[in-house]
Amino acid sequence: RDTYAPEDRAEDFFAGRLPGPMPSHIKRCRGCGSNHWTGRSCDDCGQPLHDTVISFGDGLEECVLRPAFEHAVEADACLSLGSTMSIGPSNQVVLVQK
Repeated sequence: RDTYAPEDRAEDFFAGRLPGPMPSHIKRCRGCGSNHWTGRSCDDCGQPLHDTVISFGDGLEECVLRPAFEHAVEADACLSLGSTMSIGPSNQVVLVQK
């Protein structure tokens, strides 16, 4: 196919697993290689806006997961919202606090 579908993952385009041209809204982060760009720009400065969440189907990069565990170890409590806590290794973050 030569069109984008909503269930297509950025990582699959990066790895060459999906045919056709890469959609213009998919951008690769220079730091970790993931797709954080929202496709929108800041109203004040015009710079690209970035997601701070991992969407369903996105790969968890080490640059996201490592700090989560580091902060959780120091936390008095961890709270997970909007998750079934069934997919690892992120489901282990709430278990490592003091």
